[in-house]
Amino acid sequence: MSCLECIHRHLMKGGRLILDIFNPLLEALTRDDVGQEIGDEPEFTAPDGRRVVRRHKIVSRDRFNQVNQVELIYYVTHPDGREERLVHSFPMRYLFRFETEHLLARCGFEVEQLYADYDKSPYGSKYPGELIFVARKEEN
Repeated sequence: MSCLECIHRHLMKGGRLILDIFNPLLEALTRDDVGQEIGDEPEFTAPDGRRVVRRHKIVSRDRFNQVNQVELIYYVTHPDGREERLVHSFPMRYLFRFETEHLLARCGFEVEQLYADYDKSPYGSKYPGELIFVARKEEN
C-alpha cells in the first residue's frame, strides 16, 4: 500500500497508473513440485556468443502469505566451451485480481480497464495471462 499511496501522491488529478502483474495459475500454486527444476524455454544465444538455458525452481511456498521463494537458474555455455550455473534467488509475492482491485481502491484509484495480455485482450479471455490494470487517480 505504501508504494501505491506514493504513486497516488505523485500523479496529477485524473492521472493514470498502469499496473502489470502476473495472473497466478492456480494449478501451479497447488502443485507438489517444490525443489524441482522446471521450464521449457528454448536455449538462446546472447550477442557475445554465450548460449543460455533458463530454468526455475520453487524452493518453498508460504501459501498463507502468498509468497514463493523462487530461484531462476541460468546454465551458460561460453564460446570457449566453459560452462557455469548462475542462480538468482528471491521471494515472489503473488496477488489475485480482487485483492489488487481492493488495494487500488484503498489507495484512491478507480480501475478503468483490466486486460489479460499486452494486446488488450479482455480479462478472462486468456489464462493465466497477465493482470494489466489501468487505474485513474480519483478526484478528491
